[in-house]
Amino acid sequence: GPPIHHQQRQQQQQQLPQDILDFVRNEMDNRTKNKPMSEASQYWAERILAAYGVRHDRVRTVVTDAGSSKNLQPYEWTIQTSEGGTWNKGEHGGTPGALEWLKENFMDAGGPYDLKVVTGASLPKVKGNRRSATGKSDILIGAAKDIHKGMTFDFAIGLIELKTSRSPLKVGQNLLQLLALSTTSSFKKAVVLLATDCNTKWELFYFSNASTITSKVYEHGSKTWDDLLQLLNYVDDRSNYVDKNTFWIPSLPQLGEQDLAGFDVSERDKKKSKAEEDEAMLEHFADRMAEVYGERPTVPWWARANVKIPDYYI
Repeated sequence: GPPIHHQQRQQQQQQLPQDILDFVRNEMDNRTKNKPMSEASQYWAERILAAYGVRHDRVRTVVTDAGSSKNLQPYEWTIQTSEGGTWNKGEHGGTPGALEWLKENFMDAGGPYDLKVVTGASLPKVKGNRRSATGKSDILIGAAKDIHKGMTFDFAIGLIELKTSRSPLKVGQNLLQLLALSTTSSFKKAVVLLATDCNTKWELFYFSNASTITSKVYEHGSKTWDDLLQLLNYVDDRSNYVDKNTFWIPSLPQLGEQDLAGFDVSERDKKKSKAEEDEAMLEHFADRMAEVYGERPTVPWWARANVKIPDYYI
């Protein structure tokens, strides 16, 4: 009778989260060797960096300085329809408007730098430690006199990776994008990456030396842009400072077929990696739901890697 159907529905509802997690794990298992950069967890990306002799230094305090500009009006990723509804632009649909927002708030007309939309342009593949990743970015920044010439990434000093206000910034993706850009830009490891939603999320990624990518989280967009300009203005000095010869070795791509000695992984690190990759896939699943249905589900707190691994930050 009805009570049995009701009980079955309750059981199905209780089982749904586990079903989703099983689906996520299967997806992850199928992608252990090749992944889009947007699906890479921080740990997974750092394993590729290790194959190139590069480590990641995540600054542990948020930069709270307000910077030189006035308070910014956030970029709107949604549009109010005439019927009173809300339409989400999405990352691709919102990129041209975000470019104009960045120019209006941070760049002077006729200034030394310009932006170029490169949505759809593929970055070079990066690989190592039995992993490989491919990806694309959203906006390039470079010298106004050069950025629109040559091959797509030839004269790019930096990438701007956009996320909507509903989506998190992805450290793994940004690390791999910066690494990939450094293999194709004429500026090599002097390149930089800005990740932002043009609202409350602002992060910078750059090579602080030949073997280290440093990343910083900022509270204010104006200070983020001030620091970005510092990196752009001294790109030639940074090119000389960062020793190119210690990084790019012709045989390095072959490292994708083997594990490097000296990078033993503990059981705790394996569990941490698994938890991070589960969380990354759930975030990707949520992004896909937002693209298809216009609403982005929230990844539950209990699925976060730092909750599943009690000593995550140790």
